[in-house]
Amino acid sequence: MGDRNTRYFHGTTVIRRRRNKVERLLNDQALWVMQQEELEAMVTEYYKHLFLESGDHNNLCLQNAFPSLGTAELEVIGRPISDEEILQAIKRMGSFKALGPDGL
Repeated sequence: MGDRNTRYFHGTTVIRRRRNKVERLLNDQALWVMQQEELEAMVTEYYKHLFLESGDHNNLCLQNAFPSLGTAELEVIGRPISDEEILQAIKRMGSFKALGPDGL
């Protein structure tokens, strides 16, 4: 479908905006908040509280959000690179081959 400037593209964009719009939130007193300024304040306070409060419970929501390296991987990337490893890497490179996406 792409991002061409078509009626279909604009229609899907409008639908996505409506679906993603937060119109109301339930506050701590179990009351619905619908005013834009109050919604912004609630969201801001929530994230301030989430990231500024001390304790391990803050990390629970972020615990599996990012991949992490294990002890073995950390040891491998932490050690110095030997001349032998460099030589092996150069020998594995094909002659007259185009560069890959990373430029190597």
